[in-house]
Amino acid sequence: MIWWMRVNRVISTAAGLAVMLALVAVAGGSRIPAPNLLQGVLIGTPLATVLPLLVVGVFAHGLASGAHEQAAVAVRDVVRYRLIYSLAICGITAVAGLALTLTGVQPLGVAAARNVAGYMGLALVGGALVGRHAAIALPTGYLFLVIMTGSPPGGEPPLYMWPLASSGDVGAIVLAGFCFGAGVLLMVRRRKDPQRQL
Repeated sequence: MIWWMRVNRVISTAAGLAVMLALVAVAGGSRIPAPNLLQGVLIGTPLATVLPLLVVGVFAHGLASGAHEQAAVAVRDVVRYRLIYSLAICGITAVAGLALTLTGVQPLGVAAARNVAGYMGLALVGGALVGRHAAIALPTGYLFLVIMTGSPPGGEPPLYMWPLASSGDVGAIVLAGFCFGAGVLLMVRRRKDPQRQL
């Protein structure tokens, strides 16, 4: 277990998670100017919706750098470790995000937690589709597409723009949960080619 934690960079992911939660608490409502290609203006994207990509990037890098050939012949069920690891990250983030929102420290705390789960699911899907070393490309590309197409001014974004939705948007939470569930299903499937799985 200790060897698995070292190889999969669990400590780095935990540090990234702590940094993300601290930044969300302090400056999650700050906005990053990003170009909107459809409206031709700069729009402000909340930092709390972008920061979860940091945690998921470290998570995906750690899983991609694992010794998959050795894991394929390991006595212990390494897939179960990955499943527990993924659920633990999402669970810790959900509790912390909910606490940030309910205490009034950061209204976007739940949105940040939702985005961790959604981006993680997209990274796991990306690992199955394009290979483990390019897994983070799917959530990153999706986030940039959503930011650059932007939400309509003065309203909630459409459902496919769930990363930009507010904390109380139930549809966005369900869609991010669906992404996470799809990623987990692809992760726990046994694959013949270990290079094609995160």
